[in-house]
Amino acid sequence: MIASFRSELVKLLRPVTLIGYAGAAAGFTVMLTIVSILNADNPSGHGPGNSRGVGLAQLAEPGGYLAGFESASSFLGIVALALFASSVAAEFSTGTIRALLVIDSRRRQLLAGKIAGLAAVLVVVVAFAAVVGAVVAFAISGSQGVDTDAWATTDGVIEGAAIIANLALATIVWGLFGALIAVVSRSAAISIAAGVAYFLIGEQLILHSLWPSTADWLPAGVLDALAEGGTESRAFVAALAL
Repeated sequence: MIASFRSELVKLLRPVTLIGYAGAAAGFTVMLTIVSILNADNPSGHGPGNSRGVGLAQLAEPGGYLAGFESASSFLGIVALALFASSVAAEFSTGTIRALLVIDSRRRQLLAGKIAGLAAVLVVVVAFAAVVGAVVAFAISGSQGVDTDAWATTDGVIEGAAIIANLALATIVWGLFGALIAVVSRSAAISIAAGVAYFLIGEQLILHSLWPSTADWLPAGVLDALAEGGTESRAFVAALAL
């Protein structure tokens, strides 16, 4: 498992790969951070991301500097799904999975090492996006009259760490879905397309419109609750169990 973990890091820590995924995650976070703060005095006019608006009162809370980061949870989930799916599918499309299994035929350990490596890199990507989002939030909050006194406090740091941990956990689960689809399809393109089609179109636009009650039980809704540390309709522990 250790050898599989280290080999996965060698592949993932290549500058092109790491910068690409980290840049995408940071880009989505910056976009949602700017939208959240600019629309803070009009929460009903929120932009893309999750469906809840962000008001001035919410931004003034200790973890308010990561409100845009939280709003980008679905986009970060897609980045995670793409990262896991492309990495796992590439092993099949290039034939390297056979070579790996010749060296170590213990499939469970091989898979566990790969997933651990992917998860470790994803946590770094998510943390980087959070830091970039926080810097942008501090930079533009003054021009919008946002009260930032609670941000640079102990409670602010603790709340920020909790937000990052919850969202990192949720994105890892997003990634596991991508890895699962990749094992079945053995194609990165099909895996990413299928994941995006289900999570962003099939579930969000179709199932939730026809059967609103499914929002609390289907994967995308549960992952949103997990990323937010629990919601009124779905507690964190229940979301984690599901």
